[in-house]
Amino acid sequence: MSRCWLPLVAVLFVTSISLQAQTSHRALDYYKDGNNKIQSGDLDGAIGDLTKAIELSLRQGTDTKEKSRMASSGFAETEREATEIYVVDPFTAEAFTSRGIARYRQGDVDGALHDWERALTINPGLATAYLDRGTGRFAKGDNSGALEDWDRALRINPHLAAVYTNRGALFYHVGSLD
Repeated sequence: MSRCWLPLVAVLFVTSISLQAQTSHRALDYYKDGNNKIQSGDLDGAIGDLTKAIELSLRQGTDTKEKSRMASSGFAETEREATEIYVVDPFTAEAFTSRGIARYRQGDVDGALHDWERALTINPGLATAYLDRGTGRFAKGDNSGALEDWDRALRINPHLAAVYTNRGALFYHVGSLD
């Protein structure tokens, strides 16, 4: 079966993320290095660096004294609950989105979709993740899912030109020229 691949746009937005108190400098460095490697075509290196950024920004408390303090301060009801608390840095959504782009460019559409899902779980207002997930859905033949994602991206940020390009390509692909 021959498949027509349209030049859809999966956009890498290398933004200057405002440094938040909980984002480690090492995580940001890996994020920046990973995005630079995407730009240079080193996709394996990009995935490695972005994975390190994600691992550093997804932290689980291990200090027993800290767990006890959290349990006694109302953050968790029991010591057991305190051991299960994860701190998710909002920056992590950006790193998942970038890693999804690297995976997509490698041809791992399922892996990319998984990363974009994780990004949207962390930050449901991340327009670029909807843009990119829509591209992945289109590549998998899910035209309605792609259109839903692109419409959602536009509701969040109506200035993403790539979304309009992708929607136009989808409409052309399905023969809806109006």
